[in-house]
Amino acid sequence: MGALSVTVVKSPNHSPIIYDTELDPDLPEARFGLGVLAHRDGQLEAARQHYEQALDGAPGNRRYLTNLAGVLLDLGEHQAALAAYERLLATPPRPLLARLDAGKAARRAGDLERAAWHHRQLARGLRRPGALESGENAAQWTFGTGAKEVTMDTPASKRAYALLTVALTRFLAGDPSGAGELVRQAAASPEHRRALAVLARDLRALTGARPELGAQVEAFRELLDAPVPLPQGAD
Repeated sequence: MGALSVTVVKSPNHSPIIYDTELDPDLPEARFGLGVLAHRDGQLEAARQHYEQALDGAPGNRRYLTNLAGVLLDLGEHQAALAAYERLLATPPRPLLARLDAGKAARRAGDLERAAWHHRQLARGLRRPGALESGENAAQWTFGTGAKEVTMDTPASKRAYALLTVALTRFLAGDPSGAGELVRQAAASPEHRRALAVLARDLRALTGARPELGAQVEAFRELLDAPVPLPQGAD
């Protein structure tokens, strides 16, 4: 499940984007708006076509590329999604959400080494003070579509989900101790349950894409079910 850049972004750094139905459909922004509507309605192939057409008209637009990467991930085209995320991350700013999703795409593509690299960068980014409170990182994160849509618009919810995402990759890469530490940190968050809800979808998508990881994913689920509480005063 790729993150979606939606029409209304809850961030002090963005104004709401309102799409005019009278816009020329050949304009890149109109194509992008049609893509968002199709994407949120679950019409993934139509969304992909609209995003690609928007990018044809504005090749450097980061919002268009972000949503194209997300719909490619949703379509199961994991290598293409990874390439799109890495194109996005090739130049600053490098949003933490794009880094998170790049790692997810690499995991589903079966490239755990590449997933681990992206999620190491994500973990480093999370350690910066206020990392989720400014610029693109402050924008709302939206996962899923329609009735299954889940949003994260607080630093606490984003951090908890990012920690669990990195933990899964570390576990799959053979670092259960490091994974357990991150699971414990996420479990201490007031947004832990919301983060787990999104992670559960990721686990289903991962086993669907890589059935050979099924046993490891089940072992990770056991770790999630019984995290050891953090010592009092631990960060």
